[in-house]
Amino acid sequence: MLFLTMKDIMSEMSASIAFAHTLAFRGTRNFARRLKTSATIHKTTMNTLLNDQLAMLEVKHSSEKTAAKKSRLRVYYGWCKLGKIRKREGISIIYENEEGVADHHRMNRSFLSAQYNVCWRYQTEREAKDAKQLNRIFTEYCVFMDDKHIAGSLEAALRANSLADQYNVSPSERKRISDELRKWYMSEHPDYREPVRQLDLFEDT
Repeated sequence: MLFLTMKDIMSEMSASIAFAHTLAFRGTRNFARRLKTSATIHKTTMNTLLNDQLAMLEVKHSSEKTAAKKSRLRVYYGWCKLGKIRKREGISIIYENEEGVADHHRMNRSFLSAQYNVCWRYQTEREAKDAKQLNRIFTEYCVFMDDKHIAGSLEAALRANSLADQYNVSPSERKRISDELRKWYMSEHPDYREPVRQLDLFEDT
């Protein structure tokens, strides 16, 4: 028969308590480690999801910006055709108000009677939005050579036309349009010389 003294019992109890504390500490440490690992995984997952969402939004808005830049309506640049009704020489800018009307045979005759076309571009969405309010198939704007601020100057007319497009057309595209308009005009007026204007003389001094 085994007899345990009070001292032995207390010693066994102390050892048991210490062992329990060790297990508890190890369990807490393991739990904390697992919790930290779980938090890291959660953070990584959330960052991945957030980056994916940002990428999707960027693609979406990027495509919307690209789509917003141009419509299917066109702008035609050329020179006014002179005749019995039209007597003033100038740059002619014709905007489509309905898609493809310039390609229609009947409408094309009307279009060709108004302008010697040299080039065209697509309208921006902002420009095309104005067309929805109009009931005409075309809208024409002109920069006449005999306007007071143009005074017969080809370069002044080209500058005025380019400035009118500055908020909708890139500088390189505006230069292309000006070059095409200048090329056609000079082919029709081979003896043209740029007039000397008082403003030019004032700017040179």
